[in-house]
Amino acid sequence: MSLVEQIITICTSPANQTLCSPWPPAVAVRLFFCGVPATEEDAAGLLASGLAGKLYEAGILLHSPPSVWTFPFHLRIVLGLYLFSDHLG
Repeated sequence: MSLVEQIITICTSPANQTLCSPWPPAVAVRLFFCGVPATEEDAAGLLASGLAGKLYEAGILLHSPPSVWTFPFHLRIVLGLYLFSDHLG
């Protein structure tokens, strides 16, 4: 495989597409599973109907300036259960 083909394969992998996509499910994966902060616009699109405000009030989402939302926990799915844990790093 040539270098160009390798670069195309890396850039078009599902993981890299998720890191770059504004699509709401991709934003959810980045925010809740990968610990990557989301912009306020992306989070608002993801969390419609005032859910972002309720998650913020509960301490599940943190609003950090300038206009960034973060999720202070690790979310994992194990045997159909959603498990939250804190960041140990």
